[in-house]
Amino acid sequence: MMKISKALIITCFLLCFLCTTKAQTITINFKDATKYGSHPNPHYFDNSGCGLYNRFGPNPTPLNGYNIRTVGNTWISDASTIIAAINMYASGKKNSNYNNSTISVEYPFKANKTYKVELNGIKDDQVWMGGTTRPSNFLTPVLWLKLDNNPEIISNAQNKCIESHYEVEKKVDRYSILIADENKSIGSRNYTAKFSPLEDRNSIKITYDPSPADPNFQFDGIFRLTNIKITELPYEEIPTRIIATYKNAPRPPRGTPGYDIISEVTSTERGSTPRSITKKFTITPSQWALDTDGNGYSVYLSDLVPDLSISKLSNVIVYGNVTGLPRQPIEQIVLPGAFENNNYTYQFLSSGDVVITINNVSNTQPSNKVDFALFYN
Repeated sequence: MMKISKALIITCFLLCFLCTTKAQTITINFKDATKYGSHPNPHYFDNSGCGLYNRFGPNPTPLNGYNIRTVGNTWISDASTIIAAINMYASGKKNSNYNNSTISVEYPFKANKTYKVELNGIKDDQVWMGGTTRPSNFLTPVLWLKLDNNPEIISNAQNKCIESHYEVEKKVDRYSILIADENKSIGSRNYTAKFSPLEDRNSIKITYDPSPADPNFQFDGIFRLTNIKITELPYEEIPTRIIATYKNAPRPPRGTPGYDIISEVTSTERGSTPRSITKKFTITPSQWALDTDGNGYSVYLSDLVPDLSISKLSNVIVYGNVTGLPRQPIEQIVLPGAFENNNYTYQFLSSGDVVITINNVSNTQPSNKVDFALFYN
């Protein structure tokens, strides 16, 4: 009897352990909303705060057991029209208003867990911005995902049910992630993001946004979101630093408003000690680009160093050049400094990138390859 009891206890313990460690996935399926919201039954969503059929709205509306809120131009379509989904719109062009849309899902995100969030749907575009044909120079919007402790969508839109634009918190950290898809083609998409919260959160907000809102760019996008999957996993630490870039848009001159994305996730958040890293690289004469003011040349190191991820930059050093006489270690130059009649400086950007700039009296790029070393955490 004693052996049977021990075996039963061990079995129960193992079952409890497996239950606690097994990944748990919930799915919010927007095709389940089409049977309620489709015309001619426009009244199911009346309590959501939008008087338009096939809409959610700023007030909580249950779907698959979870409250949904929306702000901006979103509507539910069923398979008889195009695809069973909630359609999110983001668009804008020069001399016109920008439009974005947000979906909020109430969900209990627990501290010290890791959550994989999947967005499944169809990436599409509109034609109205360019008339009857899609503009050839259009850019795709971006998705901002944010874990929040308030499920309500705070916006300055006068009408939360129609096309509007409001500022998005453009930040990338433990609780906010940017997804910028540079692929303009229409087709299925599966976007995946991971969060590892250190405090409880009660909602996730998904914004489809024409970012950066440069009036010289045309944005044109629909994301037909079919479902959201949230999987709870055992805790795993996020990367020591998250580098965010608008891969959907051309890189602007330095200092252009609207492109700065705050990114402050470092390896010290959970008490660990940063590890010093050294990267050596070479810049060739053809890789220097003339600055927009015409005075000096620059290089973004993210174009030269794969997977560059910097939380703290110690210094940048000129080692010498590979075509002339190499400098000995005692002659290494810490920037800012001069080498072969060029003045070298560097700038550490909020995005985690580093820009090296040179100036000289003839305003020309270096004529030789130059070796550098980068020291950072």
